[in-house]
Amino acid sequence: MTTVSVGWIKQFASTLGHSRHRAAARWSPPTLRGSAVIRVLIVDDHELIRLGLESVLAAQPDFELCGNAADGAAGVALARTTAPDVVVMDVTMPYMDGVAATRNIIRECPDARVVMLSWRADKSSVSRALAAGASAYLVKETDWTDVVAAIRSVHQGQRPRTCLAFNECGAR
Repeated sequence: MTTVSVGWIKQFASTLGHSRHRAAARWSPPTLRGSAVIRVLIVDDHELIRLGLESVLAAQPDFELCGNAADGAAGVALARTTAPDVVVMDVTMPYMDGVAATRNIIRECPDARVVMLSWRADKSSVSRALAAGASAYLVKETDWTDVVAAIRSVHQGQRPRTCLAFNECGAR
């Protein structure tokens, strides 16, 4: 059985009053922020996870949320139009899973890096994600501060200290 850290629960609880529209309104266009920001796209089929990640990442001065999607196909389409630096991607989603979405995003946005964030930690899921081009693989029970650090690390081409697996080739 997987356990969830208290930090994630507190972050998610703080977002429960936000609607999708209010969360989307917090995003700023890339032209309004400096070039030192890391543009992040969130792709996960669970709204609670997306809202929690939005809340955590929006509080980081060097992150810019460029969108969120509830499935892999929508994530690929959004990546085409928003040009994220880092995509935080779930593995298991409807319409197109995270592995296929990662493959498509890396092909269409070669400068993007993908951090897989999933409940699944089996060898097959991890190896398929890395083979598709993901830069790092984390489990969702990872503390939110480590997820933030992993996004920064992957953006810089470095191995996150808490990741389950790291793709030297995917780090670019």
